Amino acid sequence: MKTKLMVFTGILTILLTISLIGTKSFFNQREINAAKAGCEQTGGQPVLEEGFLTLNYYFQCE
Repeated sequence: MKTKLMVFTGILTILLTISLIGTKSFFNQREINAAKAGCEQTGGQPVLEEGFLTLNYYFQCE
């Protein structure tokens, strides 16, 4: 019984972690797209460096 609870807790933890990473990646991508569009509307050239799954990124409008 204790083993089943530990397995369930482990699986739940993994699923929640994957869900949180996916959510952060999704919203970062939306933010990047909005920043790029705003930069292009002002006549600038977007400079973008993205990390894995867009969890970290660097954006500059030149």
